[in-house]
Amino acid sequence: MIAHIYRSSKDYRLHKKILFSKKEASYPTINVNQSVKRQQIKGFGGAFTESSAHVYYTLNRMNQLLVMKILFSRRGLHYNLGRTTVGSCDFSIAPYDYAREDDLSDFTLVHDRMEIIPFIKEANKVTNLTLLASCWSPLAKYKSNQDKCHGGTLLPEYYDMAAKYLALYVENMKKEGLTISALTVQNEPEATQTWESCLFTPEEEYQYATIVKKYLPECDIYGYDHNRDHLMNWANTLYSLDKDKKVFKGLAYHWYEGYQNDQIKLVKDTYPDRDLIFSEGCLELLNLNREDPTSAIGNYDGAIRYFKNYLLDSNNGATAFFDWNLLLDEKGGPNHVGNYCEALVMKRGKKLRVNSSFYGVYHFAHFIQKDAYNIETTSKENILSTAFLNPDNSIVVELLNEGPEKRIDVIVKDRVFNFSLRTNELATLVV
Repeated sequence: MIAHIYRSSKDYRLHKKILFSKKEASYPTINVNQSVKRQQIKGFGGAFTESSAHVYYTLNRMNQLLVMKILFSRRGLHYNLGRTTVGSCDFSIAPYDYAREDDLSDFTLVHDRMEIIPFIKEANKVTNLTLLASCWSPLAKYKSNQDKCHGGTLLPEYYDMAAKYLALYVENMKKEGLTISALTVQNEPEATQTWESCLFTPEEEYQYATIVKKYLPECDIYGYDHNRDHLMNWANTLYSLDKDKKVFKGLAYHWYEGYQNDQIKLVKDTYPDRDLIFSEGCLELLNLNREDPTSAIGNYDGAIRYFKNYLLDSNNGATAFFDWNLLLDEKGGPNHVGNYCEALVMKRGKKLRVNSSFYGVYHFAHFIQKDAYNIETTSKENILSTAFLNPDNSIVVELLNEGPEKRIDVIVKDRVFNFSLRTNELATLVV
């Protein structure tokens, strides 16, 4: 039996080698048990923000086609998931809404038709996208602070109108030929940000989401949509209120609290019949280097962060992975409040820059097929591992060596594959 191994490190990307199996293991061994099937994977994707769409349409046609190939084709990441924003977010050119009249009679997606919707439709020509929509803030006039930005709360007397606004977005996107399959009613409900934001308690979000669900019964609603550290608290409250499972399909989460991946397992073990999706994560450049954010772009640490988070969250029960902006400019924007971040692919002058972080995602998104099952693995001597059984019956094993360089044996389908792994080397074994 033969297998292929793809390795990435600080010095090289996607080094490919053929491996021949042997009969017996003689080094620290990782076992892959395909008989233990865990959660099924919905896929991988990123966010169609206005910033990403705007940068895309500043590219010449050759580079636009290259972006589509890199992100959506079978030769690239082969993304099948996309996230959209209901109205503006920080990664917009400026704040915007879809309606001004009190009765929402003037609701229109004319703003999104300029660049966002065409960008999504371009991607849909290459892949079959499933779309998740998220709202960063209700209309300012519905909020306690009368401002889309700087937090505030949604006033209870406007819950119904705000829910109608979300429903109009979904209905009008459908008229554009784009189906919104899932929704989070509020991005980061615990954060007061200088950009579009709105605060909810779990009890308030449940009350609001119940109204949204009445308007959009066909949409899967995911609660929370914030960092993993408070995930269990929100799960306990939301699911105690939603015992009949009529409102929430599951919870969405972000990674900006550090490596608290074990929170995913706590929620999954407690509520095994609810879904968990990673809805946003990126490399925040201002957190890495506030004086010169661009100096942090492209560091190999970014590849490790993506790979490790996807690996650990897979082991703990996550079913879908959404990166943040699909494409940004050389500064990590545009961003209307200067909250610059790295994207996997960025514009640099008239060309494209593919960052190290891209390869951290490629090891997963390129090889793991939609509807693959996460399956059981063991881990030895600082080697992190996870594995997947694809619909075509191939097995994908993901490995990260956090210790010194060593040789290891991986047992797959009763065959042994031996190879060495350097420190912080990412490896994908396909059998």
